[in-house]
Amino acid sequence: MKRHPQRLIVLFVVLFLFMLQGCAPLYRLIKGHDPLARATKPVASLNYPSFLKEEDLALADGLLATLAQPSTVRLAGQTGERESLETLRSLLERSGFQVNSKEFSVRYRLKEPLNLSDETGQISFESVRSDRSADHAPEGALSVVFLNQGTPGEIKGHPLKHKLVLIKANYFDLNQTLPLYESAGAAGVLLYSDKKPAPQVPQIKGKTSLPLLGISAKDAVAFQRQIETPKGLKLRLLKRPMLYEGFSGALLATPTMYRPKAPTAILCANLDVKKGPGATENASGVAVLSTLASVSPRLDQQKLNTVFALPGAVLQDGRGLRELYSQVREDARLQEALWISVFGVGDPKGLVLSARGVSKERLLALCRELEDHGITVTMSESEPKVLTAPPGRPYLSLEGVGALAHQPEQDVPRERLEEEVEAVSNALLRFLLQWTKEAKQLGNGSLKEDYNGL
Repeated sequence: MKRHPQRLIVLFVVLFLFMLQGCAPLYRLIKGHDPLARATKPVASLNYPSFLKEEDLALADGLLATLAQPSTVRLAGQTGERESLETLRSLLERSGFQVNSKEFSVRYRLKEPLNLSDETGQISFESVRSDRSADHAPEGALSVVFLNQGTPGEIKGHPLKHKLVLIKANYFDLNQTLPLYESAGAAGVLLYSDKKPAPQVPQIKGKTSLPLLGISAKDAVAFQRQIETPKGLKLRLLKRPMLYEGFSGALLATPTMYRPKAPTAILCANLDVKKGPGATENASGVAVLSTLASVSPRLDQQKLNTVFALPGAVLQDGRGLRELYSQVREDARLQEALWISVFGVGDPKGLVLSARGVSKERLLALCRELEDHGITVTMSESEPKVLTAPPGRPYLSLEGVGALAHQPEQDVPRERLEEEVEAVSNALLRFLLQWTKEAKQLGNGSLKEDYNGL
């Protein structure tokens, strides 16, 4: 070696290069880079609805918290979506996911592939862990399948049992896809649109009993026209409620409604139901729930915890809340039920009632009865009544529609109406997500996470 120092230098250089090559994967892993990321094709892209803005992060947070708790999940973003992915990454991490913050390429850890494709834009969080099938989901868990593109032929083979399907209404022919979702075992359909003005949703002619919910202002406008249901009933969706109903009664429920021991919430709106030519009946909460029980035999076997009517004239038929409460509980075999007549408005602290269609005396009586059920009522002479719930108790928050409750509908500008209706729809979905998370806590005694509400 002393005679050939050049060889010694070359040897050290070669050894150094080998060490660098061996340590590079470890270095990238420590720095947050996945050494296998480039070799792995993204499973799907997460395309959240357009209403998911900064102020609605709690909505996504609640959604992710209700889903299964996998070890890792892969995010595939598109160019220009870095900021959105950063936001989603923080939500995922708070919900127990492990996300590679550098590359957004943490992969699914599965014994078997998910059988998802980029073409359908579908991702099912419930399927992340291979030991959790749709038939063995924990009580109270909510699973959502995002279907942003595709045709019925592409959707085949993706089991939807006990899942809510989130789709863009303008991408699908609902007459073809809804029966397909139903045959695949889907628990319901959430409709949204990312176009302005709203696309003209075709009249649904196929026979289906799937619960449907529109969750954007664009969908609300599209669904305001009369829709002919398979049974010959015409239901007109009002501008304020975001619940779209008409096939299996007024129904949006989490998948837990098919599991007898799991707590279940039903959100339903009192719409004008027309039976036959010229016959009109303003369905009360009891009538809507009775329709549910008669159409869906599975409801007869369940014990439902909470029922909200949005909005409606529950008190206009001359009965008080306490009388209605007892009748609903008797008719629907409920352990507890609380029907609230909501005409609009609110803030993040709770539920706001306006007195349109209800006398002030009746509204005050309603407030007193709500207080008897543990809901704090904040009285105000100049503003609608603000109802707040104690910490840890679920409540409904309808935001941003104050003017809508006090003006004739023709005086409300279309742009203002769309903004306010979208605020209502977002609030409804927040409530659904909040309730689902609390239902999961009730269904799984080992879940001890702290939760203070959305």
